[in-house]
Amino acid sequence: MKFIHCADIHLGKTYYNNEVRYNDFFDAFSRVVDKTITEKVDALLIAGDLFHNAGVKPLTLSKTIDILKPLKRAGVEVVAISGNHDRIYKQGELSWLQFLSLRGYLKFLQPRIDTHTGEIDFPEWDDKRKSGGKINIKGVNIYGLGYFGATGGLMAKKALDKIDPKQNNILLFHTGVWDYAFIDIGKISKEEIRPLKDYFNYVALGHGHNHYEIDNFAYNPGSLENVNLGEEKQEKGFYIVEFEDSVPKPEYITLKTRPLLRFDIDVSGSHSSKDVYQAVAEYCLSEESAVIPSSIIFIRIFGKIHFHSYEIESNIIRDIISDKFSPIYVDIENLTSLTSKKMRGEEILTLDERVRRAIQDMVEESEKYRAYSKELTDLIFNFKDFALSKSYNEEEIIDYIQKERKRIYED
Repeated sequence: MKFIHCADIHLGKTYYNNEVRYNDFFDAFSRVVDKTITEKVDALLIAGDLFHNAGVKPLTLSKTIDILKPLKRAGVEVVAISGNHDRIYKQGELSWLQFLSLRGYLKFLQPRIDTHTGEIDFPEWDDKRKSGGKINIKGVNIYGLGYFGATGGLMAKKALDKIDPKQNNILLFHTGVWDYAFIDIGKISKEEIRPLKDYFNYVALGHGHNHYEIDNFAYNPGSLENVNLGEEKQEKGFYIVEFEDSVPKPEYITLKTRPLLRFDIDVSGSHSSKDVYQAVAEYCLSEESAVIPSSIIFIRIFGKIHFHSYEIESNIIRDIISDKFSPIYVDIENLTSLTSKKMRGEEILTLDERVRRAIQDMVEESEKYRAYSKELTDLIFNFKDFALSKSYNEEEIIDYIQKERKRIYED
């Protein structure tokens, strides 16, 4: 038997509805399918998270079916389990993986669990009902365990009672393993996964987006594409596995992914938004040789500045980056903060004086209004008094503001 093992495909994932990025995940899956056909494998095993969300949108479903159709025509068995992203958590609801199974595009495996005793079983695949917990392909039993989060180790232990270790067995299991998977939730310990080695010739893992192997029996291919920021240095791909004399011989195939770049730009000491834009432009020059066109770039600006951070316009930074590198998408995170002002002397101030100074400090934080801080402070302070006094109607207050504004800027 010959099969391909992949996981964490995340169809439907995108960044802010970016069409190019949306299609990246379908392109990656298409490459796996093309390899499945050209290598003439018997089965394509998907160890969870075919979809990025359980609520699959119509376009995502349609594009998925288009990719799966050649496999159906070629007679390749597609066997899948759910992951934490595309799992249905409400009992009795039909998932989109089950829909694809009912339509004959794949075989969706899930165990049967007794809700009273917690016992687990793997019913044989029923081709009429399009459901089951295990399937036999060319003398190899394939079991689908799925995703159980933190209880994955317990469920795996319970499953062993139903497995004949003398047969050739594969387990599809969507779980991470501590010390291997770079994820925060849904992991089991090395002690919990090691007993599986005595029952399964090959444990096909998913969930962790990084590639790793455990003791020549458990294999995690990682995601096909960079799903999240922080994965950009991880190896991405899938396995082609030859089953010979009960011994699996996996070969890892690496996929080229969309480059993700992160720029951390220190703008400390900037006195205006122009200073920030200049710092971004200078940083771009220093990174010019490292950037590949059509990348996704994440910008993080940080540091203590001498004006309010809301005056930094993300669109201007995005234009600077786009003009220089032609990325498909730019994400900007503004982590700047205002430099603390020097403390005034120990003065005894009335409430009105403290309010006036607080207003003036806020006005002075703005590069645009700093030159008119005293006049604008008077205007704001008087407006407050007029509004609170209830002696002036709305038209009179608006007229006052308009006249004062004209006087301040014309003078």
